[in-house]
Amino acid sequence: MAERRTLIYVLGAALVGLTAGCLVAWFAITGDDRSGATATRQEPVGMGTSVDLGNGWSVTVNSADTDADAEVAAAEEFNEPPAAGKRYVVVNLSATNVGDRPDTPEVEASLFGSSGVEHDGGNLVTPPEPRFDTVAELEPGGSTEGNLVFIADVDETDLLLRLQPLIEVGGNRAWVALDG
Repeated sequence: MAERRTLIYVLGAALVGLTAGCLVAWFAITGDDRSGATATRQEPVGMGTSVDLGNGWSVTVNSADTDADAEVAAAEEFNEPPAAGKRYVVVNLSATNVGDRPDTPEVEASLFGSSGVEHDGGNLVTPPEPRFDTVAELEPGGSTEGNLVFIADVDETDLLLRLQPLIEVGGNRAWVALDG
């Protein structure tokens, strides 16, 4: 009976070890690295650099207008001016389906700056044309380009855009510097 329990414990430990090893291998293969394997916050890439999010999408920040109040006001008559002490930031990006099946751009973008606080994505604000289309299905190799709008403090410096998969399973975070 003792030999049987020992065998069960040994097999159980072996199964746990095998499972852990498989998970480590899976995360290594899929690029599921929360440290920001593509570009870190401390060492962001510059605009114009394509980053692979590991979820079938490659994204490039083409340009950023960090003082875009006039452009946002002209984009839609119902866009209100930013609140006192705030400003609009418009970011133009491209997303390319590098996967092997048709898909919609599964990209989440967030704006950060010197305060270290994530800034509002301006969901109720219409960005200038072309608007980034998150619902159009793209065939493998297909791309879309468009603008997103964010709201930041007027005195915020060192603006960074964090890009990551919309559903963060098996993907990478990438940081892109918007200033300079």
